Amino acid sequence: MFHIFESVNRFQKWLNLSAGVMRYGKNTLWLIAERLSRIAAGLFVGVFVARYLGPEQFGALNFITAFVGLFASIAGLGLDVILVKELVQFPERKNQLLGTAFVLKVFGAILMWGAILLVLLFTQHDAVTKALICIVAFGSVFQAFDVVDFHYQAIVRSDLIVKVKLILIVISSAVKLWLIYINASMAWFAAVITFDLFLQAIGYSIIFYRNSGSFAVWAGDISTAKGLLKKSWPLILSGVVISVYMGIDKVMINEMLGPEEVGFYSIAVIITSIFYFIPTVITQSIYPYIIEVKSDTSLYFSTLQKIHDAYFILGAVITAGVLLVSDWVVTFLYGEAFAPSIEILNVYIFAVIFIFHGAIRGHFYILENKQLLATMFRVIGLLINILLNFLFIKEFGVIGAAYATVISFVVPPYFFVLSDKVTRTNVSMMIKSYLCIFRWGYKWLR
Repeated sequence: MFHIFESVNRFQKWLNLSAGVMRYGKNTLWLIAERLSRIAAGLFVGVFVARYLGPEQFGALNFITAFVGLFASIAGLGLDVILVKELVQFPERKNQLLGTAFVLKVFGAILMWGAILLVLLFTQHDAVTKALICIVAFGSVFQAFDVVDFHYQAIVRSDLIVKVKLILIVISSAVKLWLIYINASMAWFAAVITFDLFLQAIGYSIIFYRNSGSFAVWAGDISTAKGLLKKSWPLILSGVVISVYMGIDKVMINEMLGPEEVGFYSIAVIITSIFYFIPTVITQSIYPYIIEVKSDTSLYFSTLQKIHDAYFILGAVITAGVLLVSDWVVTFLYGEAFAPSIEILNVYIFAVIFIFHGAIRGHFYILENKQLLATMFRVIGLLINILLNFLFIKEFGVIGAAYATVISFVVPPYFFVLSDKVTRTNVSMMIKSYLCIFRWGYKWLR
C-alpha cells in the first residue's frame, strides 16, 4: 500500500513539473511570436516608410527617435526587472507595488521631458525638429502603464499582453501605410510613435480591467517608492549607458554630417538588428540548464565554450551571408536612393558576431556575481564609441560611425583581462571560439 501511495505522489510531482514546464514554455512561445511579428511588420512597413520619406526625411525621423532615446532610461527609472521580482516574491503586495511603480514612472516621464526641454534650449535645431522631439518624448508618460505588463510577467500570463501588442502592431502598420497613401508629412510619422504608446496604454488598461480588476485598488506609498528606487538605482545607471549607447551614433552623425547621412546609416542598423533576437531567445532558453550544471565545473565551462563556438559560427554565417547579398537587399528593399547604405552595412554587420558573444557573456557575469563589471564594460564601450565617432566621422564620413560601433563592441572585454579571472576566462572562450574549426579538426585527427 505504501508503494502505491509513493507512486501516486511521484506521479503527482511529475504532473506538477510538467505543468510548470508547459506553462513557461507556452509563455515563451507567445513572447517569441510577438518579437517575430514586430520584426516582420517593422521591416515590411519600414521599407515603405523609408522609400516614401527618402534618405533625408527618414534620417531626420531616426534622429528624433534616437535623441529621445538618449533620455529613455530616466522615464523607466530601472524599475522593470525589480518590479517583476518584487511581484513574484510578494504577490500579496501587488496593488501597493503596482500603484507605487505607476506613480514613479509618471514622475520619471516628467523628469525625462524636463531634461529634454532643458537640453533643447542649448541646441541649434529648428523649431519643427524641437517640437517633434517633444511630441515623441511625451509618449513616455503612457509607458507608465507598462506596469500592467510586468504584473502579467510575474504571474506568467504574458499571452494576455502579447495579444494586445499583436493587435497594436496591425493598427500601427495600417496607420503608417495610410499616411503614405494620403501623402502625409514626416511630422505625422513622428506623431504615430506617441499614438502607438497611447493605444498601448488603453489596451493594457482594458486587459487589466477585464482580467485583474480595477485600477482604483492600486495604492502607492513613499516607503515602497524608496525601497524600489534603492534597489533600482544601479539599473538606472546601466540603463542610461545603454540608452546613450544605442542612439549616440545617430545623434553625432546628424550633428556632424546631417540627416541624410543618418538615413543611410539607419538602414544598416535596421537590417543588422533583425538578427539580434536570435542569441537573446537561445540564451534565455538554455540559461536554466547552465544554472543547473554550474555545480559541475568541467561541464559548466565546456557548455559555455560550446555556446561561444555556436554563436561565433552562427554570427559568422550571418555576416558572410549579408555581405554576399547586401547590395541586392538594400537596393531591392529600399531603392537606389539608399545605395550608400550598402557600404555602411558591409561594415556594421560585423557587430553581429560580438553581439552574439555579448548575449552569453552577460549571463555568465551574472552567474559569477560580476554585474558591476558588466556595467563597466558598457561604460567603456560607450566612451570608445563616442571618441571614435568623433574621430572617424570627421575622417571617413558616415561609414566611420560603423567602424566605431564595431570596435566599441570588440574592445571592452579586453580592458580587465589582466586584473579579473572571470574576464580572462570569458576572453579565452571567445578566442577559442574563433579557432573552433581548427580545434575540432585537431580533435578529429587525433
